[in-house]
Amino acid sequence: MYETAFSKDGFIINQGVFTDLPFGKYPSSENGCGWIAAYNYLKLQNKPADMEKIRTQLAHTLFLGGKSGMSVALLSLYLRFFSHCKIGFHIHLPNTAAKLYIPSGILMYHTGKSFHFIVIQRKNKGQYRFLNGIYGEEQDIRTIKNFLKEHCNFPLLFMIY
Repeated sequence: MYETAFSKDGFIINQGVFTDLPFGKYPSSENGCGWIAAYNYLKLQNKPADMEKIRTQLAHTLFLGGKSGMSVALLSLYLRFFSHCKIGFHIHLPNTAAKLYIPSGILMYHTGKSFHFIVIQRKNKGQYRFLNGIYGEEQDIRTIKNFLKEHCNFPLLFMIY
């Protein structure tokens, strides 16, 4: 049923198909980017990534049933303490984020309508793969600077890496 939600290598790249999969009081298609980012990040780190378990565990942390989505601080704590990832929580300006050279991470940015979590994976020569940034895009590979120029409409970024 959710075949188009996944890339060929098993990452969730199309949040929009999860219209009947709840995350709190709302469908995951609307506010599920937090649990999807956790799933993709854990999978990228070769850690156990059970979609249902992650979604269920993180649903318990939602404020007001998830009206405003997932908290970046709680997502960071979940990855650190429950999934044993050696990560930190960072705040960047788009210009400083564009100069990062990290193997992977979770990026939370403002689209102009709402905040959105995605996972980034370094490919080569400053290029990153963006997972669930453009729904259904299998290989969205470009620089962080180019991605942010097109998608970010807020002066701060929140990152977990």
